[in-house]
Amino acid sequence: MNTIKTKTGNIIRFKKVELSNIVNQGKNSNDDIETYRRLAELADDFNMLVSAFGPVFGRILYWLPVSWKASAYIDGLNKSNKENRKHIEWLLIDKDDKTIGELSLSQIEKEKFDLSDELNSLKLYNIGVILHSDFQRKGIVTELSNSLFSQLHNLDLDLDIDGLFIATRPDNIGVNTIAKKLDFTFIKEMDVKRDGLIPCFSYNYMPTNIYVKLN
Repeated sequence: MNTIKTKTGNIIRFKKVELSNIVNQGKNSNDDIETYRRLAELADDFNMLVSAFGPVFGRILYWLPVSWKASAYIDGLNKSNKENRKHIEWLLIDKDDKTIGELSLSQIEKEKFDLSDELNSLKLYNIGVILHSDFQRKGIVTELSNSLFSQLHNLDLDLDIDGLFIATRPDNIGVNTIAKKLDFTFIKEMDVKRDGLIPCFSYNYMPTNIYVKLN
């Protein structure tokens, strides 16, 4: 999938995030540091960080150097690869070449969520979307999610998906509303461990609403 045209006429281009383009601050990339530059732009967006991680963690993350935030991101991708969990990331770019945000599709770490035996036996993939603050509150996530879900089975992703998974903060009204609009089933609210979210802390827990939509 290269582009999606939303109902409101937005043209969204998808650029797959390759690990080789973001290690070493993108200095050895094959895309002229484009991927690292766009991710750095998102990492320095105060309003986006607060929206995605909440007022406490978001503010702390804003003041951390981009290089540290990039290393935490890289560690997460490497952990997925090491544990043989499928994980795909795309940068979202508009028709004027502006960075809209990032979308991810990743096989969940089941041990973090204490799921029922039935759900624990399934291959569930988390949908994650973060938007640059310039593109928030414009209906993009809803339109993007609808377009993505309608095309999911047509994508050549080599993924065996039993269901989709959303994990979001209880106070993230936008994502909770979207989950309900897209007919996800609310499973529970729980504190979820976020490894390495803040330096000098071995772990952090974040209140999280869990939603699932089975195929």
